[in-house]
Formats: sequence, structure tokens, C-alpha cells
Amino acid sequence: MDKFRKRPIYRHGDGGNLIKRRRDDSRIKVLPIFEPSGLLELDACGDRGIQLKYAEPDDKIAIETYWKKHRIPMRERNLYQLVMYRKGVRDPIREFDLTEKSSFLIGRDMGKNQKAVDARPEAKEDDDDREEEIVLADIGIPEETCSKQHCVLQFREVDGQLRLYIIDLDSSNGTVLNGEKLPRSRYVELRSCDVITLSEIEQDVDYELVFVMSN
Repeated sequence: MDKFRKRPIYRHGDGGNLIKRRRDDSRIKVLPIFEPSGLLELDACGDRGIQLKYAEPDDKIAIETYWKKHRIPMRERNLYQLVMYRKGVRDPIREFDLTEKSSFLIGRDMGKNQKAVDARPEAKEDDDDREEEIVLADIGIPEETCSKQHCVLQFREVDGQLRLYIIDLDSSNGTVLNGEKLPRSRYVELRSCDVITLSEIEQDVDYELVFVMSN
């Protein structure tokens, strides 16, 4: 997957300045395994009666809440985004703002996001025959190989610092960070320019997600 690391990206609002994706994976920190108890799983059931795989930790915090709690001035507040790219395409397809919630579920969405993301002629024909499925994800990925509940981005306050983690929810095809497959059910800290793909099989991947933090 070296091609994911070599292609530069454009950061939103940077005036076209190129930033390189992160190549050094030695800094990846893996936290203890996250295995929700039966009680946690019960509490995490959605209002549609669907069993959710994930319950947030006690130290969860939304960015806006963190800013207010620590009285962070406007000039010091960073922009947190997840940017979606199609492989081989230079311009981003979508940009997701990460400031409003403490966690974001990433998963399959072949419905509402498919028309916006997939402009291929055959996509329209496929859409006519596709049976609509329930979408659980906050950030939908139009890939069949992506699980409905694939992984989660989780903001946490650790020792007074705001940190963003990713956790794979025992997905079918795995979550890959900068070309390295993540362990299942473990929190791994993200840094700006990290690249996320949603299968360890390169041929299955049409999209990649880039975490961007800028001011």
C-alpha cells in the first residue's frame, strides 16, 4: 500500500499548499483492548432496535465541550476534519467536520451518500436495483466491503489533553492506518495527515480517509 503514503493531499483552507501523509508508523500507540460488557452493549442499543457494537468511554469529550471547559481562545482552536478521497483522484470528495460530537461511527452507506460520491455511469443502474439498507454510520463509506459498523473515531480527554483515537469494531476486512492493519478492539491515537482505509486487501479499497488538524 505504498501508493497511499506517497501521494500528497491538499488541506482545506491552506491555499493549495501540499502536505505529505504520515509515513512513520513507529509512533503508533495501542491502548488496552476494548471489550464492552453485556450491560454496555445493552445500553448502546439504538432507537431503531439495532444492536450497536460500541459504547463510549468515560473520558469521552466533544471538541466544543473541551474548548469551553478549558477556555480555549478562538485563535487557538484547531480545525478538525476527516477528508474523503477516491483512489487516483487528487481533489477531495467530501469533508466531514469533527467538532460537534465526541465520537463518529464509520461504516457502509450505499444509499444516501452513493449518489453524491459515485458519479460513474454504471452507478445509476446499480442504484435502481439496490435494496435500501439501514445506515448506522455518521460517516458513510460507499464500499460493499466496508462493514455497517466498521470503526469509530473517538475524542477523549487524557491528562487534560484532547486526543483523537480510532478503534476497529471487529470489522470483516479490518481497518488500516498508514498501510498498517490495526488490532481489533484497541484504541490507537491519530495524528494529522494519518490515512485510513477500510480493508486490508488493497483491491477492495476505492476510498481513503485522511484526518486533518489545522488552525
